[in-house]
Amino acid sequence: MSRRLCETTQIDRSVPPAEFKLRKALMRARGVGMLLNLGGRIYRDKFRDLFTHKKTDHSAIPGEISADLAEIVQCCMQLKIETHGDFPKLGEEERGIVIANHPSDELVWPWTNVIAQKFTPRLKAIAKKELLYDPKALPPIFGWLGKLSELMIMVDRSNRETSVKSIRESCRTIFNPGTAVCIFPDGHRPTKESIERSHAEMANKGYPDLPETMPYTCLPKSGGLMTILRATEGHCIRILNTTVGLSTDENGSDVLGSTAHIYGEEIEREALVGKSSNAEEQEKRLRQWLIEEWKRKNKMINGWRAA
Repeated sequence: MSRRLCETTQIDRSVPPAEFKLRKALMRARGVGMLLNLGGRIYRDKFRDLFTHKKTDHSAIPGEISADLAEIVQCCMQLKIETHGDFPKLGEEERGIVIANHPSDELVWPWTNVIAQKFTPRLKAIAKKELLYDPKALPPIFGWLGKLSELMIMVDRSNRETSVKSIRESCRTIFNPGTAVCIFPDGHRPTKESIERSHAEMANKGYPDLPETMPYTCLPKSGGLMTILRATEGHCIRILNTTVGLSTDENGSDVLGSTAHIYGEEIEREALVGKSSNAEEQEKRLRQWLIEEWKRKNKMINGWRAA
């Protein structure tokens, strides 16, 4: 894709919805084309592995393709990317955990590219099992490629016990040195509908102030992150906490020509679960940290929108 096109094309921010939908469809179509090519490579590797009795490591794929996919998004949506904070470089013998609020469709690959370039290109992600059959997830392309390549740790969100087991086993078998696992504790893209559902669900559980304190994200949950922290205890772990958001509403044509902001900071494990070895105390501390951190993320996003 021509970088000159990205740099010179001017966008009228007041474009009609039809043009925005067309640009979004073009973005998805070009992305699907890349993923189909990637799928051929993964299937060839799997076929070869049957005869060589070896297992191909695909963990570097996100770093290889994220730049091109991010450029597709930037060209179609005319996004400008700005990074803030600090992004440490993961060592070859270290393992990483990347925490983030769930990006919108337009921000997934720009965010991934920043993580791949600044933290580590070897990435895996906790993903919902619905990606294997959800029409919005471009089946069988996205979810199945992630599963076959072991780039995604698929969890069944309707069954907590099964989800915990999947994450724990995956962290032990495919979470290799030099690799980071990404998790979005809020679990949903920040659409108007998902945020409203989250607010309604949590209002009855002691969080009545969510519409004011978390207007741009869903409420984070601690289960998946807690499982990862326990499964990796004793290893050399570096934790990168990131915040991602746009300078405008993420659910409309105002996305065109806007700025994507990505903030990073390294945090210590004790900041998440404290020093206690008691499981209940650790979970309580992590839940509190997530709530306060997501309030801070929302303030950060609000600042980007107000700038």
